Amino acid sequence: MRARAVALCVLATLVFTSPAFPAVEQGTIVVNRGAAGVKLGMTRAQVVALLGKPLFQNAHGYMQYSKKNLFDVYLNPAMKRVRLIGISGPRFCTLKGVCMMKDGGLTKLKAQYGAALEKTVAEDGEVSYEVNGVHNGKKVFTSFFPGATKPRAAIIQIFVGFR
Repeated sequence: MRARAVALCVLATLVFTSPAFPAVEQGTIVVNRGAAGVKLGMTRAQVVALLGKPLFQNAHGYMQYSKKNLFDVYLNPAMKRVRLIGISGPRFCTLKGVCMMKDGGLTKLKAQYGAALEKTVAEDGEVSYEVNGVHNGKKVFTSFFPGATKPRAAIIQIFVGFR
């Protein structure tokens, strides 16, 4: 009887302390590698083992892991491996201290990467800054999107992916 009571207490503790859903609302971004522990090339099973089941997913390899920010994982549908990670939220920072939604992010990026940080302007005029590299023998990129064009602009969105 006592063992059953202990087991019920443990179960109740797990139920009431475990989140109802996985949510990635903060984390470290590793340029050209991944974010919040998710790395380019990981299998879907590895992502689910790390983060739990996604809040939303579709048949095309998209997995959503944030309710109030952006932490999306895109899989290569054929191989079911991470090919792209989309991130946005005030509690995400790069290893080198560029924190999203904070003024001065673009200035810090330019100081850290210099000429390796390539400015790109899309057809619609949207500006991004990209760091290219190689990971496990494959070409990779990290794209940083500032909220404005001024030098002290905050970075509001980041994508890490394979070319």
